[in-house]
Amino acid sequence: MLALVCAIAGLAVGVLLNTVIDRVPERRPLRPLALPCPACGATPSSVLAPLAGRCQSCKAARPLGEQLVPVGTAMLFVAAGMHFGTTWVLVPFLVLFAALVAVTAIDIACFRIPDRIVFPTLVASVPLVVAVSLYYDSPAHVGYALAGAAGYFTLLFVPHLLYPKGMGFGDVKLALVMGLYIGWLGVDYASVVYLVFVALMAGCVAGIGVSVLSRIVRGTGGEFPFGPGLALSTVVVVLFSDDLVRGYLGA
Repeated sequence: MLALVCAIAGLAVGVLLNTVIDRVPERRPLRPLALPCPACGATPSSVLAPLAGRCQSCKAARPLGEQLVPVGTAMLFVAAGMHFGTTWVLVPFLVLFAALVAVTAIDIACFRIPDRIVFPTLVASVPLVVAVSLYYDSPAHVGYALAGAAGYFTLLFVPHLLYPKGMGFGDVKLALVMGLYIGWLGVDYASVVYLVFVALMAGCVAGIGVSVLSRIVRGTGGEFPFGPGLALSTVVVVLFSDDLVRGYLGA
């Protein structure tokens, strides 16, 4: 039942994320939520219509991304639900995963991570993390979360200062959000450092993979999005955090 609820919620959120992905980079208003057909310009009667894959008016195929984003969001929501179960901890991580889907899609398309997504996510996440931590009588985890945010930010800020073209400041700001959640999963400050370091290393490896794929698809070299690799590594660390922490404690 939890998986079904998460899947439905993920599809619904993913449909809304399509609008965010389409309009936030150009600072256009989010309303109306329904995206017009790129072929004929007709606005569908329902925000869910693009999931059908074809325009209701001209029958032209809708962009593939309009289906991939909701399906991907649903898969991440289900994975989070299976990992965290029916606890309040699940709610903040659904916020994180939704934000990561949005910034990944935008970074791939525009080579940019908008502040209009990162900062609202951070503003929403901090009180959620504090509230859930206090609800479960774990105030120490608030400190772990803040340490993770500061640590991840610092680890990316230094390369940004040394080589801004290689590490964009959007990635650095996104690290505040990712580090907050990664640190929240720690059991002490040393484990927070370990989890952040693992996420960074995995993100670098994933970033290289994204770079190679991007150059193959685009047929050009030069600039490539680093955010998707960081987002993917964050998802992996979150979903395998229990194993990583056990491995750290065992070591």
